[in-house]
Amino acid sequence: MKKRILSILLVTAMVFSLNACSSKKSTDLNNTVSKSADYAASEKKEELSVEITLTDAFVGDDEDALNEEAQNAGVEEITKSQKGYITMKMTKQTHEKLLTQIKTRINKRIEEILADKVSYSSFDSISYNENVTEFLINVDSASYEDSQSSAASVFYREGNLYQALNKVPEENLKTVVNFVDKDTGEIIKTLDSTMPESINAPVQAEVINKPAQAKKYPQQAAQADMSGDYIGNIPCPLPPENSTYTLYKTDNPHEAIVLYVENIDNANFRFYFTKALLLDPVNETKQEDIIFMPHIAHYTSSGYYEYIGRDYHLYFKYIVTPEAAETPYGYTIEVYGLDKLFVPTEYDFSIQYQNMWGNTFRMNVPFTA
Repeated sequence: MKKRILSILLVTAMVFSLNACSSKKSTDLNNTVSKSADYAASEKKEELSVEITLTDAFVGDDEDALNEEAQNAGVEEITKSQKGYITMKMTKQTHEKLLTQIKTRINKRIEEILADKVSYSSFDSISYNENVTEFLINVDSASYEDSQSSAASVFYREGNLYQALNKVPEENLKTVVNFVDKDTGEIIKTLDSTMPESINAPVQAEVINKPAQAKKYPQQAAQADMSGDYIGNIPCPLPPENSTYTLYKTDNPHEAIVLYVENIDNANFRFYFTKALLLDPVNETKQEDIIFMPHIAHYTSSGYYEYIGRDYHLYFKYIVTPEAAETPYGYTIEVYGLDKLFVPTEYDFSIQYQNMWGNTFRMNVPFTA
């Protein structure tokens, strides 16, 4: 009887022991599952630890290109606000890959500019620093002209975009472009993205003769952000002539707005606007100041060239009238969307297109017959 009772006690003890072990293993398993879930959540949070928001100043027409760059780099979350801002969330590794892709794009733009010997014949080489805050353009000083400094606008955009993607606050964005004599190392000209008005309008010496005390016009329009250059691929059947097109003020023939046009190819042209004054009609003393920085307009299927920036949406239509057989005035360009820059009705040939005011600019060097 005693042996039977002892056996029962031993079996009972073993059962309790097994239950205790099972309970401990179950607890350990639950702890492991819980820790794994916490780790996964922490890892997910770490994966998307980089968040960048780009304002509409950087988006504009480049939205599709930016989205493609981001997706190619592996950015997992891309959202767009009602204001047009784009927010991207990504891993640190993806962020580094995205920055590398932007540099690759910059290198491609540099190759394109160096290959353009028509517009940038003096350019020998172009380099930039690690953080893409400074570009150095080595030029042949003998063939360098001020008009070639328009290339700075390309590097302003690329440099500021890279910095913004590298989490530099928007108020601190600044891209410097130095034009340097390739033989002497002397800096010929320095421009930066915070002072776009520092780019001088390319002018002809025999036409523009600025006296030392000439009145300067405020460059309000030039200071505005006009990003939005886009290279189109629709060929225009009749591209505009490379020339100056002038619009005179109705009540003052000694004041004019001048449009400069230079074709890149049969689908795109560079343009900028100046304000010209005839200061002394007797001595033909003239003054000309840039009021709209150099940009690119692309041809569209609507029959108009178009430029879309943050502050301006412009349309250009080139028309050759029957007058062209007798005078250059017959070559004209209608321009719409400049009403923030000047009052169209205060100048000659004001017209309307799709509820937008515009003017007809006629081929002419300002204040010449």
